[in-house]
Amino acid sequence: VAVRFTVMVSRAGKTMIYTCLSEDAVANVERVAVVDGDDIEDLIANGVDEKAYQGPEFTELAEDLQGSLCEFIDDVAGIDTDVASFVAMYADYKEQTEYVDWLRKVKSMV
Repeated sequence: VAVRFTVMVSRAGKTMIYTCLSEDAVANVERVAVVDGDDIEDLIANGVDEKAYQGPEFTELAEDLQGSLCEFIDDVAGIDTDVASFVAMYADYKEQTEYVDWLRKVKSMV
């Protein structure tokens, strides 16, 4: 099961936003955007301006830049195979708990 997730790293008044896909215990980077400001709670609450440039597709970047960005997210944010596996397992767990809750609601009505 592939699960999309976001990682935000703030430094020097800017925030780098990684859009990743956890698949087969690997966090694959799909896109990296940089926005002004380092208030992550505000970014989570209000999102990123959709009109702002979000950066190119990750695979369109030079390979050495892709490598550097992957090293950065691993070193600074700790996004490694353990985290990628956890994201996928937690998504499965969350799906299962939501399903059980739904079954309980259905049962209470029929």
